Amino acid sequence: MGPAITDPFFRKLHAKLAEEIDSRVNVLARGGALTSVSASGVGFDPVASAMKYQEQVAYIAALQAVIELGVEI
Repeated sequence: MGPAITDPFFRKLHAKLAEEIDSRVNVLARGGALTSVSASGVGFDPVASAMKYQEQVAYIAALQAVIELGVEI
């Protein structure tokens, strides 16, 4: 259960950000960061995949930080 947010704007913002986080986490968990080596999709580039994974995790962390700031406000 989320925090008790009384302001309607922040409640909607919190819900939307939570949805976005869940969506991005699910995509990431399904291998959304894997980057193929060739156009045919055969093989994966571990360095490019790691960089994409790191980027996506940082974005999710930023969204979580925005939620925390909103709750704090």
